[in-house]
Amino acid sequence: MIPIPKPNLVTKLIIAGVVITLLSGAGYFLYNKHIEAVIAQERAAHNEAQLKAVLKANEEFLAKQKEVMEALDKSLAELNKAKETLDSNTQAILDGLFKKPIEGHDRQSSPILKETIRRLRGL
Repeated sequence: MIPIPKPNLVTKLIIAGVVITLLSGAGYFLYNKHIEAVIAQERAAHNEAQLKAVLKANEEFLAKQKEVMEALDKSLAELNKAKETLDSNTQAILDGLFKKPIEGHDRQSSPILKETIRRLRGL
């Protein structure tokens, strides 16, 4: 068996330096991993807050859009009803204007009115 010499002071200092360097490198690596984890956690929290804000704004927009669509549907129904009333009134007026007069039941009319009706029938 080969005898192992007793380490001298220089060897002890070199070994201590290597151990300190390895420990500091491991500590630096662990510290950086911790910092990266904290930053990732903060980013995730920030992204979650942004997502919640966007979803809330989207829900508000959809609610307002639904209100607008309901108002438009109501207005459209009212306009269609008014159009139907106007169409029936217009048709009644046109039927009255362009209907052939019943002979013997005509009342006396002014010559201007008679001429106007005659011209309207010509259209």
